[in-house]
Amino acid sequence: MSRTAEWVWIVGACALVHLLYSSVQPVTSRHDGLAYDGQIYFAVAQQTPRQLPPKAPAPFVYRIGTPMAAAAIAKSQDRVLAEGFDTVNRLAATATVLLFAWWLQGHLPSTAWRIAIVILFMLTPHAPLRFGYHYPINVDAAGLMFIMAGLVALDWLAARWTLPRVLALTALVAVGVVFREIVLLIGLACLVSPRGPTREAPKWLAVLPLLAGTATYLLIRAWVTATPAGYGELAEVWRWIQTKSVVQVVLAWLLVFGPMLIVPLCYPAEQARLLASRPDWVVVLAMIGVISAVGGSDTERLAVFAAPIVYLLIGRALAGTPFSLASSAMALLILAQLISARVFLPIGVQIVPPHVADTEWNRVPSFLRWLSDYDSLWTQFCGPEVPRAYLLWFGASAIAIGAALWMVP
Repeated sequence: MSRTAEWVWIVGACALVHLLYSSVQPVTSRHDGLAYDGQIYFAVAQQTPRQLPPKAPAPFVYRIGTPMAAAAIAKSQDRVLAEGFDTVNRLAATATVLLFAWWLQGHLPSTAWRIAIVILFMLTPHAPLRFGYHYPINVDAAGLMFIMAGLVALDWLAARWTLPRVLALTALVAVGVVFREIVLLIGLACLVSPRGPTREAPKWLAVLPLLAGTATYLLIRAWVTATPAGYGELAEVWRWIQTKSVVQVVLAWLLVFGPMLIVPLCYPAEQARLLASRPDWVVVLAMIGVISAVGGSDTERLAVFAAPIVYLLIGRALAGTPFSLASSAMALLILAQLISARVFLPIGVQIVPPHVADTEWNRVPSFLRWLSDYDSLWTQFCGPEVPRAYLLWFGASAIAIGAALWMVP
């Protein structure tokens, strides 16, 4: 398949996913569509540009990029603020998909698997392309876009270490931190990034992206007015260390990435060799793992920032299995992945079967209703029976995948 045909497939799939979920995915009804942290981002947007610097609880007030961009778009076109957020987040989600597809071309040789992995990434329920239609007032889409752009830029530096490329990454991190501070991880990764065979720029320049991002973040903290959030940042980290179990965190990552996450784990030597060649990816992946465990209640929303690297590992592992993309075994795995991603249902909506009263449906054990229950998307909030159902589902998936790979030479 030619590159042109590949891009036609990817752009067409992206447009179709946008069209599908814009039609069937309802916006959250919690707090009038603002949900939880969305209330703070919306308040920052309301203050722009007449009540600057913005005043809101930390750490959310430090993420000024998306609210201010949404306010600028909405007010320049005389639209409501929510439409400004829609525009920013959908553009960012689309840009992330296109950057991801471009990045994969340098790391995943199989065209068919590249297309499949990009589509799976788009269908991830916690990723911006889908989640943004349910939870539109958020800043995650732009944050992931800058993480993805940073990974592309790190590849450029690995190919050739030059001053213009280092400065470009420095600017990208500095701007990205305005949208979400997690983009600092790209600056941190640059410290250990492989450097291309050139002496056009000294090695100590690797510190510039991290310094620029940190300086931007500190300037934002000094400029905005952070109101008390009712908890300290370090105290909150300690609370989550005490509250979250290892099983919860592992289940959260499986919830995000589905049964296919098990496949790379069946090839540990291959994954270790790949990651050993890219210590910058290891830094990003490891730090997001830590942040997802201790950085807040929504483990899954934080784990999504590792999606580009995780899906690359999944794609390379799948391409290395003895099963082709068209095989029946792979079809079953893809079906299991789609079920886990709730592709056949809108997220965040209780779907009651026809002719069944709500009171009767609520008597059904929660682990049988997990596919249509919003809280079951989050290991921190789901009912006690749901994690057991997940353990059974993913445990059975792991046994089936392991047995299939063991039986076929």
